[in-house]
Amino acid sequence: MGSSNMPGPGPRGHGSAPRVPQGPSLQGIPPSLHPAFPGPRSGRYLRTMPDSADRRRRIPWREAAILFLVATAFGVFASTQHFLGMRMGGSNPTWSHAVSAELPAWYLWLAAFPAVAWFVSRYRLERRIIVQRVLLYVGFALLILLLHTAANLWIHRLTGFSSTRVPYWIAFGRTTPWAMTSGLLSYGAIRGLALARDYYLRYRERPLAAAELSARLAEAQLAALRMQLNPHFLFNTLNSVAMLVRRQRSDEAVRMVAGLRGLLRTALEASPPQEVPLREELAFCQRYLEIERIRFSDRLQVDVQVPEETLDAFVPHLVLQPLVENALKHGIAQRSAAGRLEVRAERRGDTLVLRVQDDGPGPDDGRPAREGVGLRNTRSRLARLYGAAQSLSLAPAADQGTVATVELPFHLGPVPIGYGAG
Repeated sequence: MGSSNMPGPGPRGHGSAPRVPQGPSLQGIPPSLHPAFPGPRSGRYLRTMPDSADRRRRIPWREAAILFLVATAFGVFASTQHFLGMRMGGSNPTWSHAVSAELPAWYLWLAAFPAVAWFVSRYRLERRIIVQRVLLYVGFALLILLLHTAANLWIHRLTGFSSTRVPYWIAFGRTTPWAMTSGLLSYGAIRGLALARDYYLRYRERPLAAAELSARLAEAQLAALRMQLNPHFLFNTLNSVAMLVRRQRSDEAVRMVAGLRGLLRTALEASPPQEVPLREELAFCQRYLEIERIRFSDRLQVDVQVPEETLDAFVPHLVLQPLVENALKHGIAQRSAAGRLEVRAERRGDTLVLRVQDDGPGPDDGRPAREGVGLRNTRSRLARLYGAAQSLSLAPAADQGTVATVELPFHLGPVPIGYGAG
Protein backbone atom coordinates (compact mmCIF):
# COMPACT_ATOMS: atom_id res chain seq x y z
CA MET A 1 0.00 0.00 0.00
CA GLY A 2 1.18 3.54 -0.69
CA SER A 3 1.73 6.20 1.88
CA SER A 4 -1.21 8.32 3.01
CA ASN A 5 -1.24 11.29 5.36
CA MET A 6 -4.93 11.91 4.94
CA PRO A 7 -6.39 13.61 8.02
CA GLY A 8 -8.88 11.87 10.23
CA PRO A 9 -12.59 12.55 9.96
CA GLY A 10 -13.90 15.87 11.15
CA PRO A 11 -17.23 16.61 12.79
CA ARG A 12 -19.06 14.82 10.03
CA GLY A 13 -17.37 11.54 10.92
CA HIS A 14 -15.73 10.22 14.09
CA GLY A 15 -12.64 11.79 15.55
CA SER A 16 -11.33 15.22 16.38
CA ALA A 17 -13.17 18.22 14.99
CA PRO A 18 -11.35 20.43 12.53
CA ARG A 19 -10.45 23.98 13.42
CA VAL A 20 -12.93 26.24 11.67
CA PRO A 21 -12.07 29.95 11.59
CA GLN A 22 -14.29 32.12 13.75
CA GLY A 23 -14.30 35.14 11.49
CA PRO A 24 -14.65 35.24 7.70
CA SER A 25 -11.44 35.65 5.77
CA LEU A 26 -12.22 35.41 2.10
CA GLN A 27 -8.82 35.76 0.54
CA GLY A 28 -9.00 36.32 -3.19
CA ILE A 29 -12.67 37.40 -3.07
CA PRO A 30 -13.67 41.06 -3.47
CA PRO A 31 -14.67 42.61 -0.10
CA SER A 32 -17.89 43.94 -1.63
CA LEU A 33 -19.07 40.36 -2.04
CA HIS A 34 -18.24 39.13 1.45
CA PRO A 35 -21.38 37.60 2.98
CA ALA A 36 -22.90 38.49 6.29
CA PHE A 37 -22.02 35.20 7.97
CA PRO A 38 -24.86 33.69 10.02
CA GLY A 39 -22.34 31.03 11.09
CA PRO A 40 -19.45 29.12 9.55
CA ARG A 41 -21.60 26.04 8.88
CA SER A 42 -25.11 27.36 8.51
CA GLY A 43 -25.50 26.22 4.92
CA ARG A 44 -26.99 29.53 3.85
CA TYR A 45 -24.83 32.48 2.92
CA LEU A 46 -27.31 34.93 1.46
CA ARG A 47 -27.29 38.33 3.06
CA THR A 48 -30.64 39.02 4.65
CA MET A 49 -32.17 41.95 2.80
CA PRO A 50 -35.16 43.95 4.16
CA ASP A 51 -38.33 44.08 2.14
CA SER A 52 -38.24 46.72 -0.59
CA ALA A 53 -41.58 48.23 0.39
CA ASP A 54 -40.43 48.53 4.00
CA ARG A 55 -37.34 50.42 2.88
CA ARG A 56 -39.53 52.86 0.93
CA ARG A 57 -41.89 53.43 3.86
CA ARG A 58 -39.21 54.10 6.47
CA ILE A 59 -37.82 57.65 6.76
CA PRO A 60 -34.13 57.51 7.77
CA TRP A 61 -32.77 60.18 10.10
CA ARG A 62 -30.69 61.78 7.37
CA GLU A 63 -33.72 62.05 5.11
CA ALA A 64 -35.80 63.39 8.00
CA ALA A 65 -33.22 66.11 8.60
CA ILE A 66 -33.34 67.14 4.94
CA LEU A 67 -37.15 67.24 5.03
CA PHE A 68 -37.01 69.37 8.17
CA LEU A 69 -34.76 71.88 6.43
CA VAL A 70 -37.06 71.92 3.38
CA ALA A 71 -40.15 72.48 5.56
CA THR A 72 -38.33 75.25 7.43
CA ALA A 73 -37.35 76.92 4.16
CA PHE A 74 -40.96 76.79 2.88
CA GLY A 75 -42.19 78.10 6.25
CA VAL A 76 -39.76 81.01 6.19
CA PHE A 77 -40.75 81.80 2.59
CA ALA A 78 -44.46 81.73 3.48
CA SER A 79 -43.80 83.85 6.60
CA THR A 80 -41.98 86.42 4.46
CA GLN A 81 -44.92 86.52 2.04
CA HIS A 82 -47.34 86.95 4.96
CA PHE A 83 -45.23 89.73 6.49
CA LEU A 84 -44.82 91.68 3.24
CA GLY A 85 -48.48 91.21 2.29
CA MET A 86 -49.69 92.72 5.57
CA ARG A 87 -47.22 95.60 5.28
CA MET A 88 -48.43 96.37 1.76
CA GLY A 89 -52.02 96.23 3.04
CA GLY A 90 -51.33 98.99 5.56
CA SER A 91 -50.83 96.85 8.66
CA ASN A 92 -47.74 96.92 10.82
CA PRO A 93 -47.14 93.21 11.70
CA THR A 94 -44.14 91.88 13.56
CA TRP A 95 -41.92 89.16 12.16
CA SER A 96 -42.85 86.84 15.03
CA HIS A 97 -46.53 87.29 14.11
CA ALA A 98 -45.83 86.20 10.52
CA VAL A 99 -43.74 83.23 11.64
CA SER A 100 -46.44 82.11 14.11
CA ALA A 101 -49.00 82.28 11.32
CA GLU A 102 -47.14 80.24 8.68
CA LEU A 103 -44.29 78.13 10.10
CA PRO A 104 -46.41 75.72 12.22
CA ALA A 105 -48.45 74.80 9.15
CA TRP A 106 -45.35 73.61 7.30
CA TYR A 107 -44.08 71.65 10.28
CA LEU A 108 -47.48 69.95 10.34
CA TRP A 109 -47.03 69.05 6.68
CA LEU A 110 -43.64 67.64 7.64
CA ALA A 111 -45.32 65.50 10.32
CA ALA A 112 -47.82 64.26 7.71
CA PHE A 113 -45.12 63.32 5.19
CA PRO A 114 -44.44 59.77 6.53
CA ALA A 115 -48.14 58.94 6.23
CA VAL A 116 -48.29 60.37 2.70
CA ALA A 117 -45.09 58.50 1.74
CA TRP A 118 -46.54 55.25 3.10
CA PHE A 119 -49.82 55.80 1.23
CA VAL A 120 -48.03 56.56 -2.05
CA SER A 121 -45.89 53.43 -1.73
CA ARG A 122 -48.76 51.20 -0.66
CA TYR A 123 -51.46 52.26 -3.12
CA ARG A 124 -50.12 52.79 -6.61
CA LEU A 125 -52.31 53.84 -9.53
CA GLU A 126 -53.44 50.74 -11.46
CA ARG A 127 -55.40 50.86 -14.69
CA ARG A 128 -57.71 47.96 -13.86
CA ILE A 129 -58.97 49.66 -10.66
CA ILE A 130 -58.34 53.27 -11.59
CA VAL A 131 -61.78 54.53 -10.40
CA GLN A 132 -61.41 52.91 -6.98
CA ARG A 133 -57.90 54.28 -6.60
CA VAL A 134 -58.90 57.85 -7.59
CA LEU A 135 -61.70 57.78 -5.01
CA LEU A 136 -59.23 56.46 -2.44
CA TYR A 137 -56.76 59.24 -3.28
CA VAL A 138 -59.46 61.93 -2.89
CA GLY A 139 -60.61 60.48 0.42
CA PHE A 140 -57.09 60.31 1.80
CA ALA A 141 -56.35 63.90 0.69
CA LEU A 142 -59.52 65.16 2.41
CA LEU A 143 -58.58 63.30 5.60
CA ILE A 144 -55.07 64.78 5.66
CA LEU A 145 -56.41 68.28 4.94
CA LEU A 146 -58.99 68.03 7.73
CA LEU A 147 -56.41 66.80 10.22
CA HIS A 148 -53.95 69.51 9.16
CA THR A 149 -56.59 72.24 9.52
CA ALA A 150 -57.67 71.01 12.95
CA ALA A 151 -54.07 70.72 14.24
CA ASN A 152 -53.06 74.11 12.81
CA LEU A 153 -56.05 75.83 14.43
CA TRP A 154 -55.26 74.16 17.76
CA ILE A 155 -51.61 75.34 17.60
CA HIS A 156 -52.71 78.91 16.78
CA ARG A 157 -54.93 78.92 19.86
CA LEU A 158 -52.22 77.35 22.01
CA THR A 159 -49.58 79.93 21.00
CA GLY A 160 -51.96 82.87 21.32
CA PHE A 161 -51.84 83.73 17.61
CA SER A 162 -55.62 83.45 17.42
CA SER A 163 -57.27 85.59 20.11
CA THR A 164 -60.90 84.87 19.14
CA ARG A 165 -63.23 83.70 21.90
CA VAL A 166 -65.34 81.65 19.51
CA PRO A 167 -65.53 77.97 20.56
CA TYR A 168 -63.03 75.70 18.86
CA TRP A 169 -65.52 73.69 16.79
CA ILE A 170 -67.26 76.79 15.51
CA ALA A 171 -63.91 78.31 14.54
CA PHE A 172 -62.97 75.02 12.91
CA GLY A 173 -66.17 75.05 10.84
CA ARG A 174 -65.53 78.61 9.68
CA THR A 175 -61.86 78.01 8.90
CA THR A 176 -62.12 74.63 7.16
CA PRO A 177 -63.44 75.69 3.70
CA TRP A 178 -60.76 78.33 3.24
CA ALA A 179 -57.98 76.26 4.85
CA MET A 180 -58.74 73.14 2.78
CA THR A 181 -58.88 75.14 -0.45
CA SER A 182 -55.58 76.89 0.19
CA GLY A 183 -54.06 73.67 1.58
CA LEU A 184 -54.67 71.71 -1.62
CA LEU A 185 -51.58 73.27 -3.19
CA SER A 186 -49.46 72.40 -0.17
CA TYR A 187 -50.79 68.83 -0.08
CA GLY A 188 -50.06 68.51 -3.80
CA ALA A 189 -46.47 69.58 -3.17
CA ILE A 190 -46.11 67.04 -0.33
CA ARG A 191 -47.63 64.26 -2.42
CA GLY A 192 -45.40 65.17 -5.37
CA LEU A 193 -42.35 65.03 -3.12
CA ALA A 194 -43.46 61.61 -1.78
CA LEU A 195 -43.97 60.31 -5.33
CA ALA A 196 -40.54 61.55 -6.41
CA ARG A 197 -38.99 59.84 -3.38
CA ASP A 198 -40.82 56.58 -4.10
CA TYR A 199 -39.77 56.51 -7.78
CA TYR A 200 -36.18 57.32 -6.84
CA LEU A 201 -36.03 54.50 -4.28
CA ARG A 202 -37.57 52.04 -6.73
CA TYR A 203 -35.00 53.01 -9.35
CA ARG A 204 -32.15 52.68 -6.85
CA GLU A 205 -33.42 49.28 -5.64
CA ARG A 206 -33.48 47.69 -9.10
CA PRO A 207 -29.81 46.61 -9.01
CA LEU A 208 -30.26 45.29 -5.45
CA ALA A 209 -33.36 43.35 -6.43
CA ALA A 210 -31.60 41.96 -9.50
CA ALA A 211 -28.62 40.89 -7.39
CA GLU A 212 -30.89 39.26 -4.82
CA LEU A 213 -32.80 37.42 -7.56
CA SER A 214 -29.55 36.29 -9.14
CA ALA A 215 -28.30 34.99 -5.78
CA ARG A 216 -31.49 33.05 -5.15
CA LEU A 217 -31.37 31.61 -8.66
CA ALA A 218 -27.76 30.55 -8.17
CA GLU A 219 -28.67 28.90 -4.86
CA ALA A 220 -31.49 26.95 -6.52
CA GLN A 221 -29.24 25.89 -9.40
CA LEU A 222 -26.51 24.71 -7.00
CA ALA A 223 -29.06 22.73 -5.03
CA ALA A 224 -30.34 21.12 -8.25
CA LEU A 225 -26.80 20.19 -9.30
CA ARG A 226 -26.10 18.62 -5.94
CA MET A 227 -29.36 16.65 -6.08
CA GLN A 228 -28.25 15.36 -9.48
CA LEU A 229 -24.92 14.22 -8.03
CA ASN A 230 -26.38 12.24 -5.12
CA PRO A 231 -28.32 9.65 -7.19
CA HIS A 232 -25.32 9.27 -9.52
CA PHE A 233 -22.98 8.60 -6.59
CA LEU A 234 -25.45 6.18 -4.98
CA PHE A 235 -26.02 4.27 -8.22
CA ASN A 236 -22.31 3.75 -8.83
CA THR A 237 -21.67 2.56 -5.28
CA LEU A 238 -24.61 0.14 -5.33
CA ASN A 239 -23.42 -1.12 -8.69
CA SER A 240 -20.11 -2.04 -7.03
CA VAL A 241 -22.00 -3.89 -4.29
CA ALA A 242 -24.00 -5.81 -6.88
CA MET A 243 -20.80 -6.77 -8.69
CA LEU A 244 -19.32 -8.23 -5.50
CA VAL A 245 -22.51 -10.19 -4.85
CA ARG A 246 -22.46 -11.65 -8.38
CA ARG A 247 -18.87 -12.76 -7.79
CA GLN A 248 -20.00 -14.40 -4.51
CA ARG A 249 -17.80 -12.14 -2.41
CA SER A 250 -20.55 -11.80 0.21
CA ASP A 251 -18.39 -10.76 3.17
CA GLU A 252 -16.85 -7.94 1.16
CA ALA A 253 -20.29 -6.87 -0.07
CA VAL A 254 -21.51 -6.65 3.54
CA ARG A 255 -18.50 -4.53 4.50
CA MET A 256 -19.12 -2.27 1.51
CA VAL A 257 -22.78 -1.77 2.47
CA ALA A 258 -21.72 -0.92 6.05
CA GLY A 259 -19.28 1.66 4.71
CA LEU A 260 -21.92 2.99 2.34
CA ARG A 261 -24.22 3.74 5.28
CA GLY A 262 -21.76 6.26 6.71
CA LEU A 263 -21.22 7.86 3.32
CA LEU A 264 -24.93 8.26 2.67
CA ARG A 265 -25.41 9.95 6.04
CA THR A 266 -23.15 12.72 4.76
CA ALA A 267 -23.98 12.73 1.05
CA LEU A 268 -27.76 12.80 1.56
CA GLU A 269 -27.77 15.34 4.39
CA ALA A 270 -31.05 17.26 4.57
CA SER A 271 -29.55 20.78 4.34
CA PRO A 272 -25.96 20.29 3.23
CA PRO A 273 -23.59 23.25 2.94
CA GLN A 274 -22.27 24.09 -0.51
CA GLU A 275 -18.73 24.32 0.86
CA VAL A 276 -16.79 22.54 3.60
CA PRO A 277 -13.19 22.77 4.85
CA LEU A 278 -10.79 20.66 2.79
CA ARG A 279 -10.09 18.41 5.79
CA GLU A 280 -13.76 17.36 5.84
CA GLU A 281 -13.78 16.75 2.10
CA LEU A 282 -10.67 14.57 2.45
CA ALA A 283 -12.26 12.64 5.33
CA PHE A 284 -15.31 11.91 3.17
CA CYS A 285 -13.04 10.90 0.29
CA GLN A 286 -11.16 8.57 2.61
CA ARG A 287 -14.36 6.76 3.55
CA TYR A 288 -15.23 6.43 -0.12
CA LEU A 289 -11.78 4.99 -0.88
CA GLU A 290 -12.17 2.47 1.94
CA ILE A 291 -15.21 1.13 0.10
CA GLU A 292 -13.34 1.04 -3.20
CA ARG A 293 -10.40 -0.80 -1.58
CA ILE A 294 -12.83 -3.64 -0.85
CA ARG A 295 -13.67 -3.86 -4.55
CA PHE A 296 -10.08 -3.52 -5.83
CA SER A 297 -8.52 -5.53 -2.99
CA ASP A 298 -4.70 -5.21 -3.21
CA ARG A 299 -4.83 -3.63 -6.69
CA LEU A 300 -5.36 -0.11 -5.31
CA GLN A 301 -2.60 2.02 -3.83
CA VAL A 302 -3.45 5.50 -2.57
CA ASP A 303 -1.02 8.35 -1.90
CA VAL A 304 -2.34 11.59 -0.43
CA GLN A 305 -0.11 14.65 0.00
CA VAL A 306 -1.92 17.65 1.50
CA PRO A 307 -0.06 20.49 3.30
CA GLU A 308 -1.39 21.53 6.69
CA GLU A 309 -1.92 25.13 5.51
CA THR A 310 -4.57 24.03 3.01
CA LEU A 311 -6.73 21.91 5.34
CA ASP A 312 -8.88 24.84 6.53
CA ALA A 313 -9.48 26.18 3.02
CA PHE A 314 -13.12 25.87 1.92
CA VAL A 315 -13.94 23.75 -1.15
CA PRO A 316 -17.22 22.61 -2.72
CA HIS A 317 -18.69 19.66 -0.90
CA LEU A 318 -18.16 16.41 -2.88
CA VAL A 319 -15.66 18.05 -5.23
CA LEU A 320 -13.01 15.32 -4.86
CA GLN A 321 -15.25 12.26 -4.96
CA PRO A 322 -16.20 12.57 -8.67
CA LEU A 323 -12.54 13.10 -9.58
CA VAL A 324 -11.48 10.04 -7.60
CA GLU A 325 -14.35 8.00 -9.03
CA ASN A 326 -13.36 9.01 -12.56
CA ALA A 327 -9.75 8.00 -11.92
CA LEU A 328 -10.79 4.62 -10.54
CA LYS A 329 -13.26 3.86 -13.33
CA HIS A 330 -11.23 4.99 -16.35
CA GLY A 331 -7.74 4.51 -14.92
CA ILE A 332 -7.19 1.93 -12.20
CA ALA A 333 -10.01 -0.39 -13.31
CA GLN A 334 -8.47 -0.63 -16.81
CA ARG A 335 -5.24 -2.14 -15.45
CA SER A 336 -4.70 -5.80 -14.72
CA ALA A 337 -1.88 -4.99 -12.31
CA ALA A 338 -2.01 -2.81 -9.20
CA GLY A 339 -2.78 0.84 -9.82
CA ARG A 340 -1.77 4.00 -8.03
CA LEU A 341 -4.02 6.93 -7.16
CA GLU A 342 -2.53 10.25 -6.04
CA VAL A 343 -4.39 13.14 -4.38
CA ARG A 344 -2.55 16.44 -4.05
CA ALA A 345 -3.37 19.93 -2.78
CA GLU A 346 -1.25 23.05 -2.76
CA ARG A 347 -1.64 26.79 -2.36
CA ARG A 348 -0.33 29.09 -5.06
CA GLY A 349 -0.81 32.62 -3.80
CA ASP A 350 -4.55 33.25 -3.72
CA THR A 351 -5.33 30.01 -5.57
CA LEU A 352 -5.94 26.52 -4.19
CA VAL A 353 -4.95 23.71 -6.56
CA LEU A 354 -6.38 20.19 -6.17
CA ARG A 355 -5.05 17.29 -8.30
CA VAL A 356 -6.17 13.68 -8.65
CA GLN A 357 -3.90 11.47 -10.78
CA ASP A 358 -4.00 7.82 -11.78
CA ASP A 359 -1.52 5.64 -13.65
CA GLY A 360 -4.06 4.03 -15.95
CA PRO A 361 -3.85 3.91 -19.74
CA GLY A 362 -4.82 7.58 -20.09
CA PRO A 363 -6.78 9.15 -22.96
CA ASP A 364 -6.61 7.31 -26.25
CA ASP A 365 -4.52 8.96 -28.97
CA GLY A 366 -4.18 12.11 -26.90
CA ARG A 367 -7.89 12.89 -27.22
CA PRO A 368 -9.61 14.68 -24.31
CA ALA A 369 -10.99 12.35 -21.69
CA ARG A 370 -14.75 11.84 -21.81
CA GLU A 371 -16.66 13.53 -18.99
CA GLY A 372 -19.49 11.71 -17.23
CA VAL A 373 -22.27 13.03 -15.03
CA GLY A 374 -19.99 13.53 -12.02
CA LEU A 375 -17.38 15.63 -13.83
CA ARG A 376 -19.95 17.70 -15.74
CA ASN A 377 -21.77 18.33 -12.49
CA THR A 378 -18.55 19.33 -10.73
CA ARG A 379 -17.65 21.73 -13.54
CA SER A 380 -21.07 23.38 -13.34
CA ARG A 381 -20.93 23.73 -9.55
CA LEU A 382 -17.47 25.30 -9.72
CA ALA A 383 -18.68 27.82 -12.29
CA ARG A 384 -21.74 28.71 -10.21
CA LEU A 385 -19.71 29.17 -7.05
CA TYR A 386 -16.61 30.96 -8.35
CA GLY A 387 -17.34 32.20 -11.88
CA ALA A 388 -14.21 32.82 -13.95
CA ALA A 389 -11.97 32.40 -10.89
CA GLN A 390 -11.99 28.59 -11.22
CA SER A 391 -11.05 25.86 -13.67
CA LEU A 392 -11.28 22.09 -14.03
CA SER A 393 -9.09 20.30 -16.54
CA LEU A 394 -8.38 16.70 -17.54
CA ALA A 395 -5.06 16.01 -19.22
CA PRO A 396 -2.60 13.16 -19.82
CA ALA A 397 -0.14 12.75 -16.97
CA ALA A 398 3.56 13.40 -17.60
CA ASP A 399 4.49 9.71 -17.46
CA GLN A 400 1.30 7.63 -17.60
CA GLY A 401 -2.37 8.01 -16.80
CA THR A 402 -4.61 11.03 -16.41
CA VAL A 403 -4.50 14.00 -14.06
CA ALA A 404 -7.59 16.04 -13.08
CA THR A 405 -6.78 19.54 -11.83
CA VAL A 406 -9.12 21.91 -10.03
CA GLU A 407 -8.17 25.54 -9.35
CA LEU A 408 -10.33 27.82 -7.21
CA PRO A 409 -9.88 30.89 -4.97
CA PHE A 410 -8.15 30.13 -1.67
CA HIS A 411 -10.60 31.25 1.05
CA LEU A 412 -11.15 30.38 4.69
CA GLY A 413 -14.90 30.89 4.78
CA PRO A 414 -17.89 30.09 2.57
CA VAL A 415 -18.42 32.36 -0.42
CA PRO A 416 -21.80 34.09 -0.78
CA ILE A 417 -24.29 32.35 -3.01
CA GLY A 418 -24.35 34.09 -6.38
CA TYR A 419 -20.69 35.19 -6.19
CA GLY A 420 -19.89 33.28 -9.40
CA ALA A 421 -22.94 34.75 -11.15
CA GLY A 422 -21.54 38.25 -10.82
